[in-house]
Amino acid sequence: HTVAKNGVMKIQVTAKAEGTDAAEVTKTAVVTVTKEIKEAETEPETEKKPVPKPAAVTGLKTVSNKTKSIQLSWNAVSGVQGYLVSRYDTKTKTWKDIADVTAAGCTDAGLKAAAEYQYRVRAYVKDENTRIEGPSSEILRTATAPVKTTLKVKKLGKGKVKLSWNRKANADGFEIFMKTGKKAYKRILSKGKKVTSCNKSGLKKGITYQFRLRSYKKVAGKKIYSEYSKAGKVKF
Repeated sequence: HTVAKNGVMKIQVTAKAEGTDAAEVTKTAVVTVTKEIKEAETEPETEKKPVPKPAAVTGLKTVSNKTKSIQLSWNAVSGVQGYLVSRYDTKTKTWKDIADVTAAGCTDAGLKAAAEYQYRVRAYVKDENTRIEGPSSEILRTATAPVKTTLKVKKLGKGKVKLSWNRKANADGFEIFMKTGKKAYKRILSKGKKVTSCNKSGLKKGITYQFRLRSYKKVAGKKIYSEYSKAGKVKF
């Protein structure tokens, strides 16, 4: 049999009557074939959902404040690819990105001693080649620590000493500590940034006294301290 393009099938049938001498009879029948063809059903294109912005970073704080660096940390935001850390530039009065990190923390180095800095952080996710950023964290005001100060101790007379030190740039004040023997140091005096010396009296004969000093930078109600000076010792 053959089938034409238009769906018409021609069938040739050869039949033979019963008996060996019967002649064969060939007939051709034409059959129209109807086939239901359904157009391929195509699913509608799914509209791509926009990638949501990350949540705002919270918990921005300092881990350590050194003379030339500040270490920061914050609470991790779930599902993000990274964080952009910005520092305020007081000269241009603009925020500048200083770090692109994947962990919830970073260290800003190469800074000036006893200087104030402001930071903020925002999280981001990536959608193909596009970076989608979340809102910035609250601004953190902090400072680097002042450099260590040299303390001098000098006897002035009976039971009295003079304590003097170098004034450090940008330090907002000084704290003086004293101890005797193996006891712990106790703060005995606090002085403003313009003061570079003071006297301590009432010291007793036969006792060895040790003094040390640290300076500080005050930002947002918090004191950022320098390292302690080398101890100055005197015995009466």
